Amino acid sequence: MIIKDPTRIFVNSKNGSTDVSTLQSTVVLCTVGSDRQLVAAVTGKIIRLMGWIIESESRTDMTRVYLKNGAGATRGISLDAAVANLVGPPTRQPITESGYGECDVSVALMCDVATSDAYITTYYIQYTA
Repeated sequence: MIIKDPTRIFVNSKNGSTDVSTLQSTVVLCTVGSDRQLVAAVTGKIIRLMGWIIESESRTDMTRVYLKNGAGATRGISLDAAVANLVGPPTRQPITESGYGECDVSVALMCDVATSDAYITTYYIQYTA
């Protein structure tokens, strides 16, 4: 997918102001386990998840992915999904203006992965609280 306009205007959820931020993306191969980092924390910044693509690395097994607010967190960020194996289509959430959830201030976007490794592409913005 090609992002032609990576600049997004959005409402800052912490103070209600309108801010401008550049859409960023990252692709990570996450192995099975807990607390796999997708986007590193930045001091004083909030990570807002704007969209994602998740694909299992296995040809036979489905995987389960749980996006969350920091290591060891129990608060999810909008996704607890079963993901098809490589034979099936990846799980996708399109980029939206408001996004799907966000981490707390200075907290990384993490995930737990079950059954088989998964390639996870995240689209996100970071902004000052």
